[in-house]
Amino acid sequence: MLLRTLTGLQGNSLNSTVEEMSPWAALILVSLVPAVGEELVFRGYLYRKLIRFGQLPYVLLSAFFFGSFHGNLEQFFYAFVLGCWLGYLVCRTGSVFYGMLIHLFINFFSSCVLTGVGEGAVINTLLGAGILALAGWGFVQFWDFRRRMFVRPATGLPQHPVRAALLNPGMLLWIVAFVAMCVINLFGGT
Repeated sequence: MLLRTLTGLQGNSLNSTVEEMSPWAALILVSLVPAVGEELVFRGYLYRKLIRFGQLPYVLLSAFFFGSFHGNLEQFFYAFVLGCWLGYLVCRTGSVFYGMLIHLFINFFSSCVLTGVGEGAVINTLLGAGILALAGWGFVQFWDFRRRMFVRPATGLPQHPVRAALLNPGMLLWIVAFVAMCVINLFGGT
């Protein structure tokens, strides 16, 4: 809705809004800005705040925040899994740069490429196979690259790190907001 308001477009969904945009505007507003912004917040900022609880709590909590940020259950699950992978990547590399590139590719492909292709079953099947091939190649490369990565150990864990990470006012408010968004989307959303 914010994107439609800022661009002055009248579509009723993100796909129809992206279809009405110029390719360059879609690349910047739908692919680049969210990839950089979300990685800086959900992997960069949260890494500095949550790594003190350990790597697993950081990965799971940052992925939960990332998934719930998307505001609906349809996107929550794949965004949560993607968030776990990108959080693990930050733990292994100490950088959000690789996550930004992956996020940019995913956003660009899903919003600009797939939206422009249309509904053709053959084309969508070929694109799906291409995505799987690229993802497979990426995992092979990542597996090889992981040997050269380092892992930053957590230091000074609190006495009860999970309780400290989950039972604080900010986390509780985020969970309440996420549940409220899901209920609104399920029962009264557009």
